[in-house]
Amino acid sequence: MATMNDIKTYQRLLDTFGAHWESVDAQLGDEPLVLPGGVNRRTFFLQKARLTALYQAVETGDNAAATGSADCTRLKSELLPRLSQLNATIKGLLPDSRYASALVRVPAKTAAQGVVVKALQDALDLWARIEADDAVLLTKPLTLADSTTKVILEIGLDALLTHYDDATSGKQAAKSARSERNAFLKTLDRQLIQYRKTAQARLPRGHALLASLPAASDG
Repeated sequence: MATMNDIKTYQRLLDTFGAHWESVDAQLGDEPLVLPGGVNRRTFFLQKARLTALYQAVETGDNAAATGSADCTRLKSELLPRLSQLNATIKGLLPDSRYASALVRVPAKTAAQGVVVKALQDALDLWARIEADDAVLLTKPLTLADSTTKVILEIGLDALLTHYDDATSGKQAAKSARSERNAFLKTLDRQLIQYRKTAQARLPRGHALLASLPAASDG
């Protein structure tokens, strides 16, 4: 994965070309070097800001995705054991009820988002049915041994969904910015190669500035 260190290396390359371009323009006088498509030295330099913004957008998206994913992992570690505790509560306090055969299937922490969310929703549905059942002779609202209530689990699920959204949107933003950045880098690479060709066309053979042309990859 490209990092902000990569842009520093690339911008130094752009600076090298820009400095050479300045010297060429000084040599050419009233007819400065312009690439096919109308790119001159000033517009070439302005592209550095866009390149920086694209690198930063990739990094921002990656960081948001990583943070959202870490928050999901942390919250699943807190919420999933509560499903096991709910099952234990039902088995211990309502062993002969219909709810004892409707226990929640507790997924692994590594389970897919949909599986985890469904398990939490199933638990909330089961919890709601127990609390709404007048035949259940328990103190209500039903509270687990760790003081978790249905409301607390609902809040946890809402937070988990938010973290999932953060991770997903971060990944999508990074993917989009990375695609745009890579396409822009290819455009810049083509400009560097074209600059060499245009400089060779504009300067007389054997000129000192041709000997100092910066290198550019054509691969």
